[in-house]
Amino acid sequence: MRYLTLFAALLIQPLFAETIGNIQYELPKSAESWQRIKEPDADDDNSANFFYVPKESSLDDASEFFVIHVNNIASVAIDETRLKSEIEDVLEIEVNLTMLEQDPDSILYEWSFGDSESFMYSITRAFFSKSGTVLLMYQTSDVKKMESEKSTWIDMLKNACPVVE
Repeated sequence: MRYLTLFAALLIQPLFAETIGNIQYELPKSAESWQRIKEPDADDDNSANFFYVPKESSLDDASEFFVIHVNNIASVAIDETRLKSEIEDVLEIEVNLTMLEQDPDSILYEWSFGDSESFMYSITRAFFSKSGTVLLMYQTSDVKKMESEKSTWIDMLKNACPVVE
């Protein structure tokens, strides 16, 4: 839930297949009606966050959301041990992490922590390049949503791809 309270809403748009950064993706049918909210970029010209939440929700109360983080900082793929350590440092809690796919330019992984009272689950695909990093992440605090939506979001993230210019 920590991420849900960190960001304020500025821009709301209907959703369809899109390209952000240099990554093309298409939201699953279950999320096509979600609203897009862009995080304010007060002092940071190096990164941006775009959130998708169910129409009846805000970032503060959504039990699930999809976020795209784009930055222009050159990066390379990282291994599972380092990734787990970095997530735990940010969240300040121990997480279960599983690397689902890994290649030189991207990784697909899932992490979770907690129990039915304090649960968080995320599936993330990270793309790395000399021009920056793009993270596509579905996150939920609802165990039932995780169980019912997991394969849908994994398929969506597997189908996301860099746009060749």
